[in-house]
Formats: sequence, structure tokens, C-alpha cells
Amino acid sequence: MCQLVAAMYAIHVGSGSNLYFRQIRSNTVKNYVNDMASLVGMASAYRDIRKDNPTDTKVGRILTSVYNELRRYESVPNRHEPFTPEMLNCARQLAARSPSNVSLESALADWYEIGLLAGLRKSEWAQDKDKAATPALVELNLFNDPTAFCINDVEIETVDRTRLSGSQCLLVQPVSVRKLWLTFRTQNNGDNGEKRLFTRNPNVGGHCMVAAMYRVLYRFKALVGSWNPRIPLSVYAPKNSSCIALIVSRDIETSIRVIAAVTYNLSPRTNRTELMRWSAHSLRVGACVLLHAFGYSTTQIKWLLRWRSDAFMVYLRNISMLADAHHQTLDQAAAMPNFI
Repeated sequence: MCQLVAAMYAIHVGSGSNLYFRQIRSNTVKNYVNDMASLVGMASAYRDIRKDNPTDTKVGRILTSVYNELRRYESVPNRHEPFTPEMLNCARQLAARSPSNVSLESALADWYEIGLLAGLRKSEWAQDKDKAATPALVELNLFNDPTAFCINDVEIETVDRTRLSGSQCLLVQPVSVRKLWLTFRTQNNGDNGEKRLFTRNPNVGGHCMVAAMYRVLYRFKALVGSWNPRIPLSVYAPKNSSCIALIVSRDIETSIRVIAAVTYNLSPRTNRTELMRWSAHSLRVGACVLLHAFGYSTTQIKWLLRWRSDAFMVYLRNISMLADAHHQTLDQAAAMPNFI
């Protein structure tokens, strides 16, 4: 039981509850646990809570498994940090300061919400290359269609069961929308043309795919008009310019790293290496981590985020929510007189 407490403490500090307020390396976590074990040992006749038995020379199995998991996450190639609900709230606050709802900040905040709800890949909503920032140079797939979502990829069903698609969606208000479908014309898993269903969040003020997508549609209509099916929906109005632009990789990376720095109190100079781990792919990683933290099964995560394999598991990480759940599990087990 004591070693379980040490293991939960390792997860707790390893997931960001430490002096650095961010995830730290496994060796640093070991130092935290060693110091904690020394303090506990001084008060309990030098009982080493890290070991299975007092006479053992090695760290116990439970704690070893935690260290191994931390090392596994560190070894993931090109590891991306997840985009989190706290970061989404920060993006919303930054967008609220923008004088226009067609600004880059407003557009990105909406797409971050959609991306976190749908686990979007960058190619599904944004442009990879800066040269494609103008609609005339939009990236195309092998079918000569825009890779990113266009207005004809949106379909809705109203509360009275009326089905509308494309620019017809703008004929009704978001509050009258019951369901929304997005068509993923090009996917890495090969399921091109797949339609995915989303519903309106009944909680007023809650994050909602329908509400966010309608803000995108209204912005598109204001800047482009509702008739053009060849221009991606991820448009915005650049500052001091009369042209419209498409969101590209550079826009996303710059924005997300600023948001991460503000949210987690990171310095753009001294924490530059850590900040580089946030990118457009962080939205997909964040969606994966979020579902895992709330206990979704492997099958559910794969289905909801459009994975065919278990590749998403490389993105799983120890977070405070899981550490809190461990505490609750320990409390429940301790309350059972015959647990073992």
C-alpha cells in the first residue's frame, strides 16, 4: 500500500504538479520520489516505501512500472504535447480581445475547439505550406479537390428533421440544429469521403461543435460568400489588408506556442525546446489524451478519432486527472476491509 502511494506521487509530479509546473523527465521524478521516501523513512523507522519488501535491494514492481511508462513517453519520436481544455480557454480569451470576429485569433479559436472535439489532422482543415496562404494556391488532393474542409463538406439536420447541406446550412440558426455531419474527403487511414456525426451541446455556454462550426460558416460567408465550394472554410482577414487568407502551419504553430507559454507559464526563451513540442498535431494528441483520461476504451478512441490501429497509444501520458483518479481508487480500496 505504501509503494502505491509512492507510485501515485510519481505520477502526480511527473504530470506537471512540480516546481516547474510541467511534465519533467523520469530521472527528475525519481529524485522527487527518493526525497519523499527519505522523509517518510525518517518518521517510520527507515521503512523504504519504494520497495516491495524491506530487505529488497531494488525498487518495487509498481513504482518501476511508473518509471518505465515515463521513460516510454520520453522516447516517443517527434513527441507532441497535447492541446488542452485550459489552452482552449486561453485561446478564447485572446480571441475576445480581437476587435473583429474575422481575425486570425477568432478563426483559430474556433478551429481549436472543432479540432479538439473531432481530433483533426492539420491537413483536414489548414494548409501545410505558407505559399498556399491565398485561396488561389490551395492544396489539392489526388482527386484535384481541396484537402481541407469546404462548405459542401458540412451537412445538418434541424430539430424538425430537415436535412440541409453546404450553403443551405446558413438558412437556419445554430439553435435549431440537432445534428451536424462533416465529410472527411481525404484521410490518412484511407477512409476518404467518410461522414462523421456530431451533435449540438445542450449545455448553454459549453463547448459545442455545432456552435463553433457555425461561427466558421458565418466568417466564411462574410469573407468569401456562401457560394464558393472550392475555397477551404479556414479563412480569415489579415490585419491591414483587404485580402482574405487561409490558415497555414506557421499561423497555427505561432499561436499554439504563445497559448502554451501563457497557459503553463513558460518562457519563450528559456523553455523554447519545450514549446517546440506544440504544433497543429497537438489538437489530435489532445483529443486522444482527453478521451483516455475520461475512461474511453481503446475501441471508442480509435472509432471517435478515426484510427485504424493502436498507434494513438504513443500519445497517452500521465496527467493530473489520472493521478487524482488513483487517489480516489486508493481511498475506495482502503475503505474495504477485505480488499485482498
